[in-house]
Amino acid sequence: MAQSNQELLVNDEEIYIDLRQIIKILGKWSRFIIGLTILAGLAAGLVSHYLLTPIYQADTLLRFTQATEKLATNPNAAMNADGGIDAYTRPILTMNTHLTQIKSPALSQRIDAALARDGYMSGDYTMAASVVKDSNLIEIKVESSDPVLAARAANTLSDQYRRLMDEKNQEQINSSVTYLTTQKEITWQQLVSTQETLKEYQVRPNTNTAAERQELQNTIDRLQQTMLTLDKQVSDTLIAKSVDLGDSSMVVMSEATVPAQPVKPNLIQNVAIALVLGLFLFTLLAFLLEYMDNTVKTTDDFREMELSVLGIIPDNESGHRQSYYGG
Repeated sequence: MAQSNQELLVNDEEIYIDLRQIIKILGKWSRFIIGLTILAGLAAGLVSHYLLTPIYQADTLLRFTQATEKLATNPNAAMNADGGIDAYTRPILTMNTHLTQIKSPALSQRIDAALARDGYMSGDYTMAASVVKDSNLIEIKVESSDPVLAARAANTLSDQYRRLMDEKNQEQINSSVTYLTTQKEITWQQLVSTQETLKEYQVRPNTNTAAERQELQNTIDRLQQTMLTLDKQVSDTLIAKSVDLGDSSMVVMSEATVPAQPVKPNLIQNVAIALVLGLFLFTLLAFLLEYMDNTVKTTDDFREMELSVLGIIPDNESGHRQSYYGG
């Protein structure tokens, strides 16, 4: 038990001595560490202020009035034999669908083309889009070294996306009208052919049965009902054609304005990082230089080497600076 206490005291003494040496080294190299750390902070500030290009950020917020969390189909839409939707139904897109379309290369090309007409070069800005959590909002952030370009690009994005939705909507409507018209022609031909067959059966009742004539009549009724349904679908589709999907489903909550202050570089943040890193690195360098310095300067150095001091020779007449020699 006494031996354990003795070992603990020895260990505490070693720790105390090591800590005292660390403090001594820090005090010895304090000017070196503080001076270079301040120089690092000044250098970071000068580089951030004079060399780095300022970056401006413009924000715009889009709200989608027709958007869902998950994809949904219209139960009232007419289905064809293959299970596809025959008639046009107004698409209800998810927020992730809108976000993916906003980030698509097709929209980027449209934005670049619109900006090029105003004299801006493509690639002079960067865009980021994200869905605001638990909402039907998408936030658009555009960064550029030109504050006017940043605001113009953000507003151009919302305008071009609205146009893109309208164009795709019109393409889908035209495709639906073409398909429905073709289906009407096919159904009309089937109806005319079935009616002629029924007339022939009625003229020569001996060649057929009443069940066959009833089946033909049922087919005629079904085809006539199909014709009415197709007529209504064509009419509804043409009405939907006059509606601008972009204007009705997307609202610009806040247009981008020209930013007054840059967001990058952050002068205070860069200086603070430089000071912290400089303090760490130059402190480490000071310990490294102290470790590599094997010269003898004081009597304490002789004691650490277990040598005795034989004499002291002063450097000058005043005796303020002295050189020590031991053996």
